[in-house]
Amino acid sequence: MTATVGIGPSAFDKAGIEPGRPTRLVEIPPFPGDALKPAWCGGDLVVVVGAEDPVACATAAQMLAKAGEEVARVRWSLDGFVRTVAAADSPGATPRNLMGHKDGTGNPKPGSSLFEATVFDRDPDTPAWMRGGSYLVVRRVRILLDSWFDLDRGERERVIGRRVEDGAPLGEKGEFTPVDLTLTDSRGRRAIPPNAHIRLSSPQNVDGSRIYRRSYNYDRGWDERGQRDAGLLFMAWQANPATGFIRIQRHLAEGGDALNRYIRHEGSAIFAVPPAPGAGFIAEELLT
Repeated sequence: MTATVGIGPSAFDKAGIEPGRPTRLVEIPPFPGDALKPAWCGGDLVVVVGAEDPVACATAAQMLAKAGEEVARVRWSLDGFVRTVAAADSPGATPRNLMGHKDGTGNPKPGSSLFEATVFDRDPDTPAWMRGGSYLVVRRVRILLDSWFDLDRGERERVIGRRVEDGAPLGEKGEFTPVDLTLTDSRGRRAIPPNAHIRLSSPQNVDGSRIYRRSYNYDRGWDERGQRDAGLLFMAWQANPATGFIRIQRHLAEGGDALNRYIRHEGSAIFAVPPAPGAGFIAEELLT
C-alpha cells in the first residue's frame, strides 16, 4: 500500500507560506468543452492511497482522513481501480480503460532518462523542498459509454488512433511501435485520422510535450437519469504543468479531438508532490 501527498495552490496563501510556492505550480486554465463542477475541483491537499486490496485502501483512506479531521475536511474523493496483477497476462502489461483501449502505452519508461526529464522537477530555481518532486494533475473524466459503444469497433479505433486488440498505432504492428503520423493506407489516406486522439496529443504535434499518464477507472453505477456514471480518474505526472498537461490538453481541446464527443471533464485539480524525505517529514523545509 502507498500514500502519496501533494499540496494545492490554494494552500500556500491559507498557510502563510506563499514565498515557498514553486513558480511551476500554476492553476489549470479552463479549456473549451470543460463541464467542471466546482465541488469536484481544487483542494489544498491531495492524498492518493493505492493498494492491491480495496479493503486495505479504503481503511487507510478512512484512517488518514480521521487523523486530519481537526484541521481539514474532505472536499472531494473518488475511488478508482485498474486490473489487478492476478488478472494480468503479465505484471507489466498495459491496463485497459472502460472504453476497452490500453491506457498509458505512450508513457516514457520508468527509470529512463526520458522518464526522469518528463516527471521530475530538478530546476535549480525550484524551492529546495520541491526540487526532485513532481506535479500531479487530476481530472475526473466521465465517459459517455452508451454513445461510445454505439460506434463499431473500427470507428472507435479511428477516434483513438490505435487498435483495440493490441494497442498498436493504426497501420502498424505491435503496441509499442513508434507512432508514425505520416503513414498512409492503400488509398493514400492518413492511417491515423487528422483528429485522432493520439495524433493531436503526440509529442510531434505539441512541441515535444510529454506527461506520465497513470489513470484509474471509476464506476459509480447508473445515475438518477438512468445514465452510466463511469469514466477515468485521470492522473498526469510531469516536471512542468505549463509545458506538460496544459499544453497538451489545450491542443486537444482546440484541435477538434474526436474523443471529445464521448467524454466530459467534470473535475480538475493540480498539486505539487514533493520528494519523499530521507528523514523528517514531507515538505519539512517548507513548513518549518
